[in-house]
Amino acid sequence: MTIGEVVSRLKDKFLGLSISKVRYLEEEGLIKPERTKGGYRKFSEENIKRLETILRLQKEKFLPLDVIRERLRLLDKGESLPEFEEVPLTECYPFPEETQVSLEDVSQLAGLSTDEIKDLESFGIVKPKQTEEGRIFSSLDVNIMRIARSLSRYGIEPRHLRMYENFAEREASFFQQILLPTLKQKSPEGRERTIERLSELVKLSEEFKRLVLQKTLRCYFPEL
Repeated sequence: MTIGEVVSRLKDKFLGLSISKVRYLEEEGLIKPERTKGGYRKFSEENIKRLETILRLQKEKFLPLDVIRERLRLLDKGESLPEFEEVPLTECYPFPEETQVSLEDVSQLAGLSTDEIKDLESFGIVKPKQTEEGRIFSSLDVNIMRIARSLSRYGIEPRHLRMYENFAEREASFFQQILLPTLKQKSPEGRERTIERLSELVKLSEEFKRLVLQKTLRCYFPEL
């Protein structure tokens, strides 16, 4: 397939995919399509599959190109890709035994420099634990950092994210008050009831906030 045909084939899966982006990935050495005698790129099914892997890692895992390059190297050697598991909503309450990540590893996984991570810490966006081995981050911290990195492309800085942290603290306190009667029940049944109700509250709250934001955006962007 030509580069234009590849973009047409994948653009429904990966919005914003362009010929220039595919060329950039080629310049970075992540994909290597064949060339005709006239110099035109020709993509095989293997090339396209590799391109899909790169785009999926960017879209779903928010991985920087250096990390993606390392994962492709593992694939080329026939090794399986290491996965950093996100914590599903249904497993978030009570707090699970999360994956613990060192500062060195979290920098690579989140695609942020140590200074950028410290900036998020200073605003309370991520809160590592101090251990004898150094600062340790949770899997939730890693996922937060990944999203913060993506938001930074739009000029959104850690100081802007503080409003989300403030609201989350107020909302968590509010939910605690709502569930206080069941929290006082020390029986296994009471604990399970608290988990179920808290999970349901979180889901309802997320959907409500999404709809309210959608309604408000119509006021700010009536022409869209």
